[in-house]
Amino acid sequence: MSLIDELEKSVMPIWDKMAEHPFMQGIREGTLSDEQYGFYVAQNYPYLFYYAKAVAMACQKCEDVKTLKKLTWIFQQVVNDELDLNYENAQKLGYKGDKLLNNRMSPEIFGYANYLIKTAYEGDLADCIMVLYSCPASYAYVAKKLKNQGIDKGLMHPQYGPWLKYYTSYDADEYRKIMAGIIDELEDAVSDEKNERMKNIMTAASQYDYMCLEMG
Repeated sequence: MSLIDELEKSVMPIWDKMAEHPFMQGIREGTLSDEQYGFYVAQNYPYLFYYAKAVAMACQKCEDVKTLKKLTWIFQQVVNDELDLNYENAQKLGYKGDKLLNNRMSPEIFGYANYLIKTAYEGDLADCIMVLYSCPASYAYVAKKLKNQGIDKGLMHPQYGPWLKYYTSYDADEYRKIMAGIIDELEDAVSDEKNERMKNIMTAASQYDYMCLEMG
């Protein structure tokens, strides 16, 4: 079993709970209210802003150009695709786009954003990748499960259909694969103690991913 497979296995119970959460099932079935979805994307916007900053911190800790290029691509995906998608969706649902970053963050988003920045600032490259990995990995896992259950109704929804389409797409899963590859390249240098630390980081981040479905 590769390192990233071992790390993912440790948080699968959390990701399974995410897939069955009423929020995710509501999106899949097309029954989630616009109010619930609007609050989510308005909160997700500042989260992604801080996520992008954490990716930039990971870039600073790269020791080779190959890894730097990979993380730069991820940074561009977050800033140019995910932030724009959440911005557009929030505007459609009545949230003022120019004020999204100044909106009061929920306790869940505030805690997650702070955990991202603190871990990326204090840790090494492996810590940075680990705290960043949970979000795309958990959503890729959830998206796969939702697709298997059927997402036709969700895709037709005028508000969150585009969101669901993006997160079940190739591009959304691509930067999870890139980060998984970076972790596997670091495997030989990971001690048992470091392995445990990485599991703890991924568990904490995955718990935040779940809690963010509970907000509102």
